Amino acid sequence: MAMRISKYVPIFGIGVDTHNAIPPNWVALPPAPPVPSPFPANRWLVTCICQPTAMLTGKWTLPRTATEGMGDILWQYDWGPLQLHWPIGPVFLSPAGTIVLTLGSSIKYWVPSFAVQEGLDGGSIAMMSPGKVAVACSYPVFLIPTQDCQDIGGAAFVAPTSISFQMVSTRWVGFNWGDLCAGLLGMAGDALLAFAVSKLGGRLLPGTLADNQLLGGLAGNAMNVLAGLLGGTAGQGPFLGGLGLGVGGGVIAGFGAGAAGSAIGGIGLAVAGSWLLQQAATNVGGPPRPSDTGDTATPPPAVPPPSTTAATAPPPQGSGMDAGAPSGTGGGQSGSPSGPPPPPPASTSSSSSSSGTPDPNACDPNDPNTQ
Repeated sequence: MAMRISKYVPIFGIGVDTHNAIPPNWVALPPAPPVPSPFPANRWLVTCICQPTAMLTGKWTLPRTATEGMGDILWQYDWGPLQLHWPIGPVFLSPAGTIVLTLGSSIKYWVPSFAVQEGLDGGSIAMMSPGKVAVACSYPVFLIPTQDCQDIGGAAFVAPTSISFQMVSTRWVGFNWGDLCAGLLGMAGDALLAFAVSKLGGRLLPGTLADNQLLGGLAGNAMNVLAGLLGGTAGQGPFLGGLGLGVGGGVIAGFGAGAAGSAIGGIGLAVAGSWLLQQAATNVGGPPRPSDTGDTATPPPAVPPPSTTAATAPPPQGSGMDAGAPSGTGGGQSGSPSGPPPPPPASTSSSSSSSGTPDPNACDPNDPNTQ
């Protein structure tokens, strides 16, 4: 399948997310309950228009690699924080919730093409794990679904519920089932990490606003920082660090701090698991495919060029301008004899008798000596 390379910087994005609405920061339809309870799964309109924050969370190439004068967006480029969230009914007002979700926003390019893999020139978090990364794809109509942070009741996850619009590009790139599976595995790694940070992180501050509510909204930012170290070229540091946190959490729990220990250990194991999923995604995507531009048409067979010299087969006998001419005379005016001219014909007896001169070699039928 043919896709386009997404060019840096993107134009804008828009989507609809699911997030918790935290009381008392929302106003319900009248009659309002005396003590509002959390609205666990409200719809929010997200608008991606803040470009500067992607300097921290994005992934792009420029100036080392450019497409038509602009950089290339790489797989898992993140719009990052400060992408505005607007509540959709039945929650009509949620100022604190809007601030929390805007600070913790995460909108990622999850669709890669491993046919082209390029070196990083930004952003700041991605540069912690330098190396080559697959490019991010765009549909031929210059847009692509992107992956948004979500949460229900404070438990965070991710889903492709937004669309980002791209600059016009004429650079094509191939996209196959391996690329799709790699993108899905990468999304699964982000979902695991977001869930662990939101669900387990709340145990560190039980009974407070951070207990599965604030962290549910801020899990996107925490995921950005950790996921920047989990790319396919980051080495084994995140995996070993995650395992270390898992063991450390178990030790802490063994000393009586069960909630804190399980939270730290669970998040550490989630980091290690997310790293494994990212590695699996990179392996499924495979090495670069430089000749893959998505064109599946079979090229026509090579045809040898026509000969520049005309065939010189001899003409058939009895044809052409020399037809009817005796062999060797050259006929017409266009030929010439191929050998010496033939001797003149011998004179006949009729010609001799007509000249009046007897021929000494002629036989006389009246001569008795003639046999």
